[in-house]
Amino acid sequence: PTLHELLRSHIINNFILVVADNGSYRDFVVVAIFSLLVLISASQVVLASFMDDVPASEAHIVRDLTLCPEKVSSLPSRITFWWFTGIIIKGYRRPLERSDLWTLNEEDQSGTIVPRFEREWNKEIIKSKRSGKKEEKALEENNIPLKEKKDNTPNVSITAGHKYQPKLILALVRAFGKTFLIGSLLKFIHDVLMFVSPQLLKALIGFTKNKDDPDWKGYLFAVAMFVNALVQSLVLHQYFHRCFLVGMRIRTAITSSVYRKALKLSSAARKTSTVGEIVNLMSVDAQRFMELTTYLNMIWSAPFQMCVSLYFLWKTLGPSILAGVAVMIILIPINAYIAKKTKMLQVQQMKHKDGRI
Repeated sequence: PTLHELLRSHIINNFILVVADNGSYRDFVVVAIFSLLVLISASQVVLASFMDDVPASEAHIVRDLTLCPEKVSSLPSRITFWWFTGIIIKGYRRPLERSDLWTLNEEDQSGTIVPRFEREWNKEIIKSKRSGKKEEKALEENNIPLKEKKDNTPNVSITAGHKYQPKLILALVRAFGKTFLIGSLLKFIHDVLMFVSPQLLKALIGFTKNKDDPDWKGYLFAVAMFVNALVQSLVLHQYFHRCFLVGMRIRTAITSSVYRKALKLSSAARKTSTVGEIVNLMSVDAQRFMELTTYLNMIWSAPFQMCVSLYFLWKTLGPSILAGVAVMIILIPINAYIAKKTKMLQVQQMKHKDGRI
């Protein structure tokens, strides 16, 4: 070990002995040096979080002010969205103009999103074509014409109904699933932190009841509750930020695909769909995908929150929580009926929207 590591180990060990010695400050110098060491380490972490300036050799390069500053911002700026403050202040002072807005990041531009989705969608198309060729080959080996095939024909291993159909959801998952999974992880961390605050509050209440506990425990619980709430808020906003990004990318990909398909429709195919239906696919339906990504994680998040909540309530209240669980179970059919009626009304509304053009 180096001299610095030995010195740090000696200081930490002496600090532990000082703290453990019934709060006696017999070695004030060691405590002061340890505190200074912690302060320097914390300062290094803070300074390392900020971006470096442009090197002197590249000072002649003028930065494009139209680029989004998110990519060149420091870690604290990204976590707190401080990089967005400039445009908010500018909008407060005067109305924003189009020239004030930044350009999209490269990964959020349609020139990047559409080819990525098309590549994954073409894989689904190729998989469907290969499935169709295997089906035709199997029928030819059994000497059965495709048009004359019947369900009761013997010695047929593959039928016409088994052809693979391209799946839009698989193409979207492969194209944009990585960012969504990161958001799901942030959502899980947020849900876990939700149950930390009640436990800290319970410990703080227990501290107020026990007069023999030292005062530093109360300060520790109060600071822990503040830090937990702060981290919880930061994580939640990062989660929504990533979900909105994924939703925007999905909307861009779907809108582009529908528009391309509309340009390739034959005259006979155009008669089966109205202009209103095509417009709604590119606007309303694509927007629904964007809204869905924000709350899609509630499929697993809501049951997780319910189970953990019931666990802690059972430890605190005991069998009394069964009354609330019974009410919640009774309300499930009512909510299902309301959701069904809402869906029927939305379907009728979409039909009226399809016929408006």
